[in-house]
Amino acid sequence: MPRELHDYISEISERADVRAGSHLPLGTQERGGGVNFAIFSRDASRVRLELFDHPEDAAPARVIYTDAEIHWFGSQGGLPNWADPKEKQFACLIHEDEQRALCLMFNAGADMVDFGLPSAPPGARWHLAVDTSREAPQDLFAAGEEPLWEDPQTYHLRPRSSATLLVRGTIRQKRQAALTEAK
Repeated sequence: MPRELHDYISEISERADVRAGSHLPLGTQERGGGVNFAIFSRDASRVRLELFDHPEDAAPARVIYTDAEIHWFGSQGGLPNWADPKEKQFACLIHEDEQRALCLMFNAGADMVDFGLPSAPPGARWHLAVDTSREAPQDLFAAGEEPLWEDPQTYHLRPRSSATLLVRGTIRQKRQAALTEAK
């Protein structure tokens, strides 16, 4: 008996990996135990693959980010030295769109490290979503309730911990976007 597509995706999504595929044929093709997505656009600057469990779902169940959306950096801002076994701190910035981003920071070392934060877009600020070194309830914040991170340039990450900051626009910026969309 054939499986429903959403059952199949749910089953494999936890163990699926993303690999470079083939640029032809255009469209979606099942290939070698996976699916190849090939698209063409003369003007696109990036593409994001969003997978939905059901056609009526408002939000994707999974988002596949590309190399253009993920930027790795070390605590001082340069690229991490992946070949150095002593390199214990690194971070990545994931651009979701022009006003939303995630900054994931990891410190596997025995000392606190100061991460230089990337600049937030104009009118947006960093908010703390998770810091595994903090005591509950200050370690994890519900969506939409993340507190503003006061220092827009630096995050102090304690030893053997990770933190997630996210960029959100200000209330004024959200109102302006809503007004523009309403026109």
